[in-house]
Amino acid sequence: MNIEKYELSKQLLPSSWVKGWISFGSTDENNNNPEWKVYRSTIALCLYIKLPLESKNNSENIVKEMLRDQALDLGDWSNYNGFSLPLICLVQCSQNASGTWRKIAGDQEWLRGQLSLQIVDSNDEASGRLSIVLEDTLPEVPEVRPLNDTAISQKIYEVLNDETKEFSQEQRDFLKQIAQAFESSTAINKLDKWEIGLIENYEQVLEGKE
Repeated sequence: MNIEKYELSKQLLPSSWVKGWISFGSTDENNNNPEWKVYRSTIALCLYIKLPLESKNNSENIVKEMLRDQALDLGDWSNYNGFSLPLICLVQCSQNASGTWRKIAGDQEWLRGQLSLQIVDSNDEASGRLSIVLEDTLPEVPEVRPLNDTAISQKIYEVLNDETKEFSQEQRDFLKQIAQAFESSTAINKLDKWEIGLIENYEQVLEGKE
């Protein structure tokens, strides 16, 4: 899947929102700024964050607050522009930091149902996850052609002649009536007559006449 087609360029994003990331990066003395991209399909809005492999102690708390604020601002901007979509934050971090970030993702008090935070620890996993959350192309459906009445009748007889299937006599009569109705130009009338006859038979049984 080509996820690049869903990527929004910085020119399409609010300038104040982009400046938020720049301001956040300028506070890092080691210039270990997280990489970020924004994707939007017809089914989801996704903020992808790739964190540096090395980070300072307790930096997760700083990043997570920035991430949530930026994500919610992004969601508000999208809603304002008429795109009310599920908001997903995909964070790619090192394996050493993944445990901490998975705990953050499970903190419902922090998320409050406002976004979905998902964690990956490799480029391949990130690409696969993005494909899953953004995919909005309908699967290919094989061509379906309607059967004519004769073909349907033949299918019914094939079922009746299948020795692996067991039917009661009443079931066989019912299926035969349906097959004959499809063969007839007055299919509905024949079924109506069969139904009326069946009801009369049941009434006779109830009355003790049979």
